[in-house]
Amino acid sequence: METQKNQNNILFRCSRLGELMTGITSLTSKQKELYIQYSERNAGAGKPLTENQLIEFGKLIEKKNNTEIGDTAKSFVLDTFLQNEFGYKDVVTNDAMMKGLLLESDAIALVSKFENKFYKKNKERKSNNWIIGELDVKAIDHIKDIKVSKDLKTFAKVTEVKKQYYYQALGYMWLWDIPKYSLTYVLLPNTEEMIERQCSRLSFNLVGEDYEIAKDQIIQNNKVIEKLPIEMRIKTFDFEYNEDDIESLKEQIFRAREYYKTLKI
Repeated sequence: METQKNQNNILFRCSRLGELMTGITSLTSKQKELYIQYSERNAGAGKPLTENQLIEFGKLIEKKNNTEIGDTAKSFVLDTFLQNEFGYKDVVTNDAMMKGLLLESDAIALVSKFENKFYKKNKERKSNNWIIGELDVKAIDHIKDIKVSKDLKTFAKVTEVKKQYYYQALGYMWLWDIPKYSLTYVLLPNTEEMIERQCSRLSFNLVGEDYEIAKDQIIQNNKVIEKLPIEMRIKTFDFEYNEDDIESLKEQIFRAREYYKTLKI
């Protein structure tokens, strides 16, 4: 991300908005409605607030004015600060990440075949006054994000959309002004090179028959994926743009920018 000198206009990456929204302290939609109702009644419009309602109103005011963010969000803001101000960025690699990067094109091709539509990788990056991001695939009527599962077990455990991916999707819908989004998980077999790397790591910890048994299991796990039909290797979740959640996101970004201003090394 390019350096941003104006700390009142720091942009946050869509791919990590879920972290920013962890431990969110802003009012929920219902609480906002209640806050407005109580504010009006407290100002003399309508029936006066009861003692219990005044206590509840006070709690709503306290929550509304709270500028604190959670530890996970603080960690993300720190990463943003270090990258913007110093060009520092953690280099994190693991099997799941590497598989996603190496097989991204294969995943897009498989989904295109399964849905009988042509999808291609998006190269455009967009930003507004709040966020910045580069989505995976821009279809005609929706945004599509494609994620490669690490292995069969990881894929099997996918039963719902994680919060982190929901806010990433929300950010992309906001930037591209497209109200529909689909998140597709794809299960692909590992390449021969990936299998060789796994076996190579095994050789540092296992020897003899133990190594051969483990190696055979790695190969077997991969063959299971290869034999599965396409329809068993794709899971898609659809959802739509939500303006209330965008407003909550804006409020949290305001808090994050305030925290950003306090950071130093």
